[in-house]
Amino acid sequence: MLFLMLSRNQTLCPSSGEIKEDRAVANGIPEFMKNSVILQTFGVKHRHPCQDVDHVVIPPYVSPEKIQSTLSQTPVKGRRDIFVFFRGKMEVHPKNIRGRFYSRRVRTEILQKFRKNSRFYLKRHRFTGYQSEIARSVFCLCPRGWAPWSPRLVEAAALGCVPVIIADGIRLPLESAVPWPEISLMVPEKDVGKLAGILDHVAATNLSTIQTKLWDPTVRQALMYHDDVEDGDATWNVLVALSERLKKSHRSLSCGTAGLGWDKTPELYVCLVCGPLDAIGSFAGKFCCVAEVARYDWMRWGGCTGCS
Repeated sequence: MLFLMLSRNQTLCPSSGEIKEDRAVANGIPEFMKNSVILQTFGVKHRHPCQDVDHVVIPPYVSPEKIQSTLSQTPVKGRRDIFVFFRGKMEVHPKNIRGRFYSRRVRTEILQKFRKNSRFYLKRHRFTGYQSEIARSVFCLCPRGWAPWSPRLVEAAALGCVPVIIADGIRLPLESAVPWPEISLMVPEKDVGKLAGILDHVAATNLSTIQTKLWDPTVRQALMYHDDVEDGDATWNVLVALSERLKKSHRSLSCGTAGLGWDKTPELYVCLVCGPLDAIGSFAGKFCCVAEVARYDWMRWGGCTGCS
């Protein structure tokens, strides 16, 4: 079994353009990857050729240092003077590319419908300080582009702005660790023109409940990757998801006295040596090291060294 992590610009699954998606769909999953577990930011609920392999949908990387720097100047529970925020590509006249339009015209409709609405802060041009705008906003629009996801989903959640996800069929990252239904809103693409009324209704009813859950520090922690793995952070949760995949597929193998019970595969053993397990079987202690032990060689392996 092989674990692979794909960056945004690789083309196993669509990310930056419909032409790349066409190529990826046509090629399918490479043969050497069909026995792998793929970590990817792309995720949809419907059948897709790029998901015809075991996979885990993970959050895109957002710098935790930049998030913390923004929050040090604009606290998560501080004043939010922007009602609805979106900064990004919005085409006035989207081009027809092989019968398809950028964002399925969702972003174009947002611009056309709400650009004169003073409560909608919509900007089409880049700005290096855009995270400070997110931290000042109540609702952050997360409409699809060519792909259903983008890093703004993680940025919004980490900075305490309620993500408003407008991407039909999207599968959200780490759904078992992040309570997305409780901290975000899903708006069907066909209802994008009704956004003002939808968000007004939420603001008048259950906004404070959503914000209380969204502002829980464990939510931000679950979406952040750190140089050193931390309890409950994104890397931690990815490892938990991988361990669950292995538990469902193979027999358990104990990896050393301080190790975690992992599973035998036909090709190799993968042992993640951590601290002891707690009562419910989740990770506890500091992540130490990763060892890949070839088949039949595990008997001679005494465990990782140098753990602290």
